[in-house]
Amino acid sequence: MTASAAPISGASPSSSWSAILVLSAAYLLSTGWNLWVQQIENPDEPRYTAPARLMARGESGWLVPMFNGAKRTVKPILIYWSLAAAGKAGEALGCSKMDTPMRVVPLLAGWLAVLAIYGLGMRLFNARVGLLSGLILLTTFYFHDEAREILTDPLLTGFLTAAWCCFVIGIQRLERDKTRTPFAALLGFYASLGLACLSKGPALVAVFAVLPMTVYLVWERRRYLPESGRVVWLVHRTGLWWGLPLALALGFCWHAMLWTSGYEDDVKRFFLEQNLQRAAGQLDKNKDLRIYPWIWYLRDLPAHFVPWALFFPVAIAWSWKNRAGMSAPAKLLLCALAIPFFIMGLAGAKRSLYLLPLYPLFALWIALVWERVLSESLSGFRAVWKGLLIAIAVVAALAAVALTVAGPLHWIRRLPPLSAGETVIVAVLAAVMVAGAVLAIRDLRRGEDLRGSLQVLAMLAVVWLGYEAAIRQAEYREDDRFAFYAEVQHVAGNRPLAWLGGRSSEAVWYLDRNVPNLRQTARLKDGFFEIPGCVLIIREPELEAAPLLKKAVLELKRLELKGDYFRLVQADPEHPPDPQLFSGASGAEEEDTTD
Repeated sequence: MTASAAPISGASPSSSWSAILVLSAAYLLSTGWNLWVQQIENPDEPRYTAPARLMARGESGWLVPMFNGAKRTVKPILIYWSLAAAGKAGEALGCSKMDTPMRVVPLLAGWLAVLAIYGLGMRLFNARVGLLSGLILLTTFYFHDEAREILTDPLLTGFLTAAWCCFVIGIQRLERDKTRTPFAALLGFYASLGLACLSKGPALVAVFAVLPMTVYLVWERRRYLPESGRVVWLVHRTGLWWGLPLALALGFCWHAMLWTSGYEDDVKRFFLEQNLQRAAGQLDKNKDLRIYPWIWYLRDLPAHFVPWALFFPVAIAWSWKNRAGMSAPAKLLLCALAIPFFIMGLAGAKRSLYLLPLYPLFALWIALVWERVLSESLSGFRAVWKGLLIAIAVVAALAAVALTVAGPLHWIRRLPPLSAGETVIVAVLAAVMVAGAVLAIRDLRRGEDLRGSLQVLAMLAVVWLGYEAAIRQAEYREDDRFAFYAEVQHVAGNRPLAWLGGRSSEAVWYLDRNVPNLRQTARLKDGFFEIPGCVLIIREPELEAAPLLKKAVLELKRLELKGDYFRLVQADPEHPPDPQLFSGASGAEEEDTTD
């Protein structure tokens, strides 16, 4: 490092246990509340939970996940192993169902991301930025919602954020002393990269971590490399000679075991299809504008990063204004955000979940700008920033009051009816929201910006808590699929089953057994007329949207309606409707459930 070069961080490396406890309590309470009422949902959750349940019960091996009697090797094994271990531990502790213990896996992954972004913000900037980063992340609704979903992406996000934190710790220590290897930080870094690869595969690890880290190190190479012996130093002090084999061993151990066990085609298919072809968009049915550069994410990211997407324009303006003389931490954050967003925008396959690993870094960016604007004499930015904070506080308080009034009276049509206990919870939380809004607005108007800002963050954490404590539970009570699938199993017996739409994998979980002849059909006649005596399940919205389909179904002998989303129909092979009704474009098309 040159004599004039500023260190990458001026913050104290000591962690604040009080901040960690605050973040942990806020996250676990708001995100973990009512975890036990959330049901297994399509399209992807049953594809992970059903194979994991078989592993936990000893009904299949732990090497090859089995879903409905078929191999499922399109995703790495870590999600299945984690879910199976959690389910087995839950049963040992007396849980009656495995789905709740399994949901602890993404919950812990989200917790890891929150703590890691706190550590990253503290290391790059200061403890206040780190605390704001964690609070902003856990009060971003899309991150909050996905941290409860049984998917691979929360695991990937948690491990990648941990890798970034360990990476920064490692390069800080190398910058201070080039003669010593920061073994603990590098061990965490390489292990996190390996586990991220075992969660989702190597392509996204390269895009979200390896490539931006490499670009940053090349950009700031004079800061870290010694004057002589660079190759030897690079291999030895950075732990490449042992860290790279460790990351590869963790990331590809399952694929190596598959290969040696005779599943070479599955390994080849994984790397070819799930990495190359998916990046090119060949595995997804790219509809609308998904395949065009960035349009999908430019539409989805602001909607999913609420409420903090409101601050993107101010953050962009502030960052552009301060682009000259960019510090090393700012350069690192720029690489971590811009390079993956650029590459993912060019990729053919686009889904909202694919950007989830960037959410912690976006939270860090917003927290950095927030802390700078509130602590510096930037009157223009500061006024806009305070105005946005006041607006969020007012809207959140009004929404809480409206929910309190509308909940018991059911004025909002789509609002599920609340029980007496849930109504009390919502009313209490609404009172807290109103009090918080009053205090936040008072402090912001008095110039006590930091305290007012933290009160706005606390209000938003209360919003998520209220949603999980009352609204989500009421929603699932109104959409209880357990009884429905029990009726399906009773009526179907040993007869074939056929699903129209995207609910087949969900049914595999609730039926609690393999259904070898289960079909997810593109057209009704394929799964119904050609299978005598089958039981057909049709989603009610699809039935209403297809008049010819509805006309044909109404001609069959029916069972009574089973809920708002499904209709159970028993075939009458002796008197089928005219198959010509389903010719051409009038047939119901199969729902795209590629994960």
